[in-house]
Amino acid sequence: MTNKHKNLLLLILIIAFGIFLRTININRYLTWQDEAETIINSIQVIEDGYPHGYFKGKPMFESISFIKINDPIYRYASANYYGSKYENNKGWLTYYYLAPFIKTFGVSETSTRLPFLLFYVLTTIVLYAFSNKLFKNKKIALLATFIFAIDYFAIYYEPQARYYAITIFLSLLSLYLNYLYIHSKKSKHLFLLTTVIILIFHTHIILCLSLVLFVIYYDFIKTKKIKFNRYIIYNLAYFLLFTIPWLILVEFWVNFHTHNVLDNKESIKILLPLMAIITYIIIIFIKKILENKTKIEISKTINIYLLYSCLTYVVIVPMFIPIESFTPRLFIPLIPVCSIIFAKLFYEIFKNKKTLKKNTTYILIILLIYILLLTKTGHYENYGTTNNIRDMINYAKEINLTQEDMITLNWQDLPLSLYTDYNVYHTTTLQADFFNNYQGRILAIFLYKHIEKDLPKKSVLSTYVNTHKFWLIDNDNFKIYYPRLSTCEQKTLGNDILLFDCPALSE
Repeated sequence: MTNKHKNLLLLILIIAFGIFLRTININRYLTWQDEAETIINSIQVIEDGYPHGYFKGKPMFESISFIKINDPIYRYASANYYGSKYENNKGWLTYYYLAPFIKTFGVSETSTRLPFLLFYVLTTIVLYAFSNKLFKNKKIALLATFIFAIDYFAIYYEPQARYYAITIFLSLLSLYLNYLYIHSKKSKHLFLLTTVIILIFHTHIILCLSLVLFVIYYDFIKTKKIKFNRYIIYNLAYFLLFTIPWLILVEFWVNFHTHNVLDNKESIKILLPLMAIITYIIIIFIKKILENKTKIEISKTINIYLLYSCLTYVVIVPMFIPIESFTPRLFIPLIPVCSIIFAKLFYEIFKNKKTLKKNTTYILIILLIYILLLTKTGHYENYGTTNNIRDMINYAKEINLTQEDMITLNWQDLPLSLYTDYNVYHTTTLQADFFNNYQGRILAIFLYKHIEKDLPKKSVLSTYVNTHKFWLIDNDNFKIYYPRLSTCEQKTLGNDILLFDCPALSE
């Protein structure tokens, strides 16, 4: 067997192993809130041709980006579906990709998650090709694919029915194509790069912004090898042609009502230096264009290219992402890049006994950092907490809840709407009068963590707010519903459900 065949066989085995790790628990947990949003929007694409934010006659509420409205039932509208009949906060590519699978195989954990593993395979292939191109070393390339295959974050997020796997693949592909273009100057590479960035735009707009700024900085400022020409102008027009119409169609600008990380005073202290860096980059870019400096050779330290791509993303994302959506999973597009960097590092460390002994300290530091990332990075409870959906459904069945009755939830309302035909509302969004005067029976469900079993009713408000760290409703919101809640039987389900079982007003 030739080395070429051996490498191919190893690559296939690595891909197969990665698929195994990503599918072993694919049906273990029910669909969680954000997955349900993706699935519902995909169903809307099948039924209506576009995602519009209504399901079973009720508006959808994404995250906690709410905008006050004047409505007899709802206090707020969701920023994702505000001011337009279209979903106008995220790109639609994920929904159109998933829709054919749902139409063919229906809605299940397998049919909605398995399609996204195709992007794991594609990512691995590009990762191998990119790594080999960077270092001219197939061992490093194979090691990078193996690191990516066993990466805990990738294993966790890639199978989810969300845009995660798509963004991982497209971001890596864009970096690869940009690298090829820098070195080849071939118009086909520029065209392919522009096409991929367009696809990223229609998947994750902020990631698109990050990549565009990286291309501008690295291609025009860092390398000083790329000059404006007709091909760049053509591709700029191509990009605008396939992005601006969508922004106009969905009236994207109305979403600026929502708050982002910059609304947080502590975040501003951190981000001000980063904003200064971006401003500096823009100024230098304009200056270089005006000066029309001569070409210089690209840096021979290839890792710099990868590090700059990571830095740009880390700087840009916090500036524009809504604060309630600012979670570690936003940085998963960096996983393949980090896999390449670690593969190169490990190869240099382990290539001979001398370097291994010399760099033992570095190895231990790297392992420590990785362990800390696994243990300290949050938001891994999303899958696990979906078991509480089963508890809710079972309880509703036990008490013979009807469609005339109402279930309200502060989170996980979308999966419950997806799995059942119950009359489900998002608690925080409801008008106090509508909730307190609802004639039928109400199950008011609040998800929380680590609550005491024998919680006194008087301390419910403060304990709930203090213990529930992320998906909370504040004291004031809770108080407006308390006239009705005070008449209800209070129960706990499982480890994280506080439930108020409220009888019909006629009883």
